[in-house]
Amino acid sequence: IGTILFINILRLITVYKNFGIHPFSINTLKIVALITGLTFLVQAIPNVENHILNLLVKGSLISVIYIPIVYFSKVSEDINFMIDKSIKILLRRNSD
Repeated sequence: IGTILFINILRLITVYKNFGIHPFSINTLKIVALITGLTFLVQAIPNVENHILNLLVKGSLISVIYIPIVYFSKVSEDINFMIDKSIKILLRRNSD
């Protein structure tokens, strides 16, 4: 892991130095922090004996927390676009 990390850091520095672009932004750090926090939150919840139910409960909890936070904070343009598009499709179906 150390070698891979070292090589990737060298690549990052090379790209930034030669082209002046950086693949990460402050929003990337926000997303990583959110995912880390959600991971600790879900790990704190006791496991259910039924593995499928456990997966459904924890996965649903992550989705219910993650999606609104990312959408309303406008951290990811791609996710906001997908949610807006889905809402328009759902509203169009309900109005017919």
